[in-house]
Amino acid sequence: VKVEKDIGKLSITGGLRADIFHTKADRSLTFTQTMTDKNGQTDFFPSANLFLKYFFTKATAMFGGVGLSTRTPSGGERYIQEGAGFYGNPDLKPAHNFETDIGFETQLFERLKIKTKGFYSFLKDFIYQTAVPARTYTNIDAYLIGGDIKSTLELGKGFELEGGLAYQRGGKYKRPAGNNDKDLAEVAPLKVKAALNYDHKGFFSTFEWVHSNAQQRVDVAAGEVHIKGWDVFNLRAGYAFDKSIKHFEFLNGAVVYLGLDNIFDKNYAMANSYEYDPTSTTGANVRIVNEPGRFMYASLSYKF
Repeated sequence: VKVEKDIGKLSITGGLRADIFHTKADRSLTFTQTMTDKNGQTDFFPSANLFLKYFFTKATAMFGGVGLSTRTPSGGERYIQEGAGFYGNPDLKPAHNFETDIGFETQLFERLKIKTKGFYSFLKDFIYQTAVPARTYTNIDAYLIGGDIKSTLELGKGFELEGGLAYQRGGKYKRPAGNNDKDLAEVAPLKVKAALNYDHKGFFSTFEWVHSNAQQRVDVAAGEVHIKGWDVFNLRAGYAFDKSIKHFEFLNGAVVYLGLDNIFDKNYAMANSYEYDPTSTTGANVRIVNEPGRFMYASLSYKF
């Protein structure tokens, strides 16, 4: 159910839904039986959200919202059977995210747009990896807090500057057995992006710089390691054909697209492997997988 309502300068959007999931393994859970004799699970849970937006002017507004979303455990998290040292947990509960957001957006001088937002998420029964009694999964209580700011500045003649910054932190209220690290795993560090865009008469391009701080707040007890910061530059360009090109009307709707990512062939990694190596059945080794080096690509599409 979704409801939208405008009351003067105030816009209200809300929603409500309910889900039912049933999961069951189709074979004997040989290794999981050391922890529980459960197999099938039926999950029933609601989700809801309420979003308010107040317009001070047509170009300036403040917004905020609250919401509840839920994720049922995956088949792997409940039933994977890789060995006596790595298996799923059929007792897992669905994970709930209670989140609140607040933000502000405005447009200045008809060319500069700014939007900023902050959030806090309480993660109830968050699904987390643990090494006790073996490498498996458990439910914990945790939190995420952070925010971002985005802006665009029109320079004229098809040029535009775009910038953005995002930061978040995560921690545990309830820690898994054998884990005394307060930091939450898989939380990205501060990231910054700046780009110069061009869009004029069918031709479009973007030259961007992406920066990530070093990843220092990591869950060492879960197998994460510190990762160095990095900077990457990307270039993308394309052309969209239209009827204004004489003698080539048949190309109307065609778009050609070219890209070059990681121009300077930077060697970097974006994320930890978190707890175990998914390419190994034993999960004994922590392995950091680097992103691709210099990468070129092209595409051609046609709409009719």
